[in-house]
Amino acid sequence: MKASSIGLLYAYRPPPAKADEVMEEQQHLINLIDSPGHVDFSVEVGSAVTLSDGALVLIDCVEGVSPQTQTVIRQAWHAKIKTCLVLNKLDRLMVEKYMDANQIYLQL
Repeated sequence: MKASSIGLLYAYRPPPAKADEVMEEQQHLINLIDSPGHVDFSVEVGSAVTLSDGALVLIDCVEGVSPQTQTVIRQAWHAKIKTCLVLNKLDRLMVEKYMDANQIYLQL
């Protein structure tokens, strides 16, 4: 397992403020880095964090926050990286665990 990356070009044309105005297209290069979350790959996660302006940290709703997830969040915090936590596999709580809304709330 190694970190993998891909570059995406995002083109956006904002809506004109006036009816006869033509807005220029804005382009942004987005580099996505997927790094393994396993504890044995903490060096690769640290390298990915230093290369990034922002981070999406996926948290499995069934397994919860692992010690490695806490380490990744701590690394991003110290590097002053903008971080967004994403709850992943939320459907498994309903389909596999048969939880109702209150139980899911407590789990999260």
